[in-house]
Amino acid sequence: MKKKLILGLVVMMLISSLPVLGMETTSESAVSQEENQETAVEEEVLQLTIEDAVNLAVENSWDIQTLDRNLRNIDDAIDAQEDLQDTIEDSLDEAIRRAESLGMNTIEATQSVLAQFFGPNFDYVDYLLIKRGHGVEQAKEQEVVLEETKKQTLEAIEIGAKSAYYQVLIAEKTLELQEQLLKKAEQHKEIAQVKYENGVATKLVKLQADSAYISAKSDYQNAEDELKIKYLELNNTLGLEFDQKVDLVSDVGYTPTEDIDLAASIEAAFENRSDIKKLKSELELQEVETAAYKSYYTPALRQYKDAEEKLLEAQHAYEQSFKDVELDVRRNYLELVKAERALNNMTESAAIARESVRVSQLFYEYDLATLTDVIDAETGLAQAEIGRYQLMISYNISKMMFENSYDVGLPSAGGASGGSF
Repeated sequence: MKKKLILGLVVMMLISSLPVLGMETTSESAVSQEENQETAVEEEVLQLTIEDAVNLAVENSWDIQTLDRNLRNIDDAIDAQEDLQDTIEDSLDEAIRRAESLGMNTIEATQSVLAQFFGPNFDYVDYLLIKRGHGVEQAKEQEVVLEETKKQTLEAIEIGAKSAYYQVLIAEKTLELQEQLLKKAEQHKEIAQVKYENGVATKLVKLQADSAYISAKSDYQNAEDELKIKYLELNNTLGLEFDQKVDLVSDVGYTPTEDIDLAASIEAAFENRSDIKKLKSELELQEVETAAYKSYYTPALRQYKDAEEKLLEAQHAYEQSFKDVELDVRRNYLELVKAERALNNMTESAAIARESVRVSQLFYEYDLATLTDVIDAETGLAQAEIGRYQLMISYNISKMMFENSYDVGLPSAGGASGGSF
């Protein structure tokens, strides 16, 4: 009897222990799931240096993809034009030999062959253009345009990505300073409330502190919303999903501009700018076309005069491009000088604002200044710090723009398959 009782107790103890073991397993599983979720959330945040941002923007750029496709196609176009030129010449040679052997009119044989390629109402100058390699040169000119446009588009994408990155940094800095200002405003509000309750401060002082707190709170909330907007704009610029979380790990600094040889920068621009290279290529193509028209038509005909006018326009555009490029370099140089001067002035203003806060707080402790004076000084300092950070970024963007002005430049609005910046 005792053995049965003992055995029953043991079985009951084992059975009662099973739910506990199940609960422990369930608890451990829940903890594991939470840890996995936390890891997944952490993995969703994309850490980006400013170089990573540029690479993403280039990788996801539709303009670059389009330019690459067109560049691949242009090689086929060049080959096709070369084949067409050889085919026409071979066909003409064969037709003329056959006509001569049969005693036929070679002019009629030539016209018959050309009609096969250009249609029954062909213009003989079309054949002259092909014969002089105009079709091949036109395809090569388009290749030059596409290659130079791609260089400019890459520059535009880099500047655009960095600018969007910088805008987020400005918004983050603004939020950080507004948060500090809000905490100080809250402290002033609480101190004013205590002083008012103890009869040390007037109700006006309390109301001023309350008003300053509400203003600081509103500015902080606006800064939060502005940061969200700048993140959305950054994601859009980089080709990311709007809900993709990103963490910017690069910062912006100030490197003083060294002495610039403006004349050397202008000469470099004349050598490097894609604007000039594209117009030079267009001019060379127009020279071939005009020569073909002038060799076929007489000076009294409209086609002759139109060909001359097109050549003059191409020459003018090419010559004017040097002036336009020089203007762009000089303008961006002055913008850089202006941006650096503004940054240095704002740095001095921020130092003055910082000292004003120190003095106003000191005076307030000795009842020589009001709480409003302290709040105004602190607000002025926050605005100066935000302004200084904004001008630092403006300076860096101006520096990029100046360096670009004597390099390849930026694509013009509506440029060939490249979009615009």
